[in-house]
Amino acid sequence: MILRYSEKYDYEIKENLSVYINWKLLIEHISEKTKKQVVILVDEYDKPILDLIDKEEVYEIREMLKAFYSVLKVLDRYIEFVIVTGVSKFAKVSLFSGLNQLEDISLSKEYGDICGYTQEELEHYFKEYLDNVNIEEVRKWYISYNSHILCSLYFI
Repeated sequence: MILRYSEKYDYEIKENLSVYINWKLLIEHISEKTKKQVVILVDEYDKPILDLIDKEEVYEIREMLKAFYSVLKVLDRYIEFVIVTGVSKFAKVSLFSGLNQLEDISLSKEYGDICGYTQEELEHYFKEYLDNVNIEEVRKWYISYNSHILCSLYFI
């Protein structure tokens, strides 16, 4: 993604700098070039960890992601907001410890429409998968939180 956006916004990747520094400089560059603050959307932030959860590499990936997100901490003036989605609560294990003002909005009624599926959406879009599913059991497990099946959503 860094390469894609560096090309789109005419930012030259500095080969002698780390990916994290290039990430920081790219965000600054895009903001300065567009004269607007940057919006950052990260979908499935937990996928790299979940893919390696039973492997030794999980610790290395976790540290890489922690460094990646830590870059954002010093860029407040260049960033309008960041939305991070996932299905796990890795925020509780210091993945985002380098960030300012991390707010879990997964259970917030104010943001309910963007955090998962309503029962109506579930029954409409996933109808073909629900033939032998006890929808009341699904409701008890997931929908009861905020009338939505949840994803983890963090607003920074």
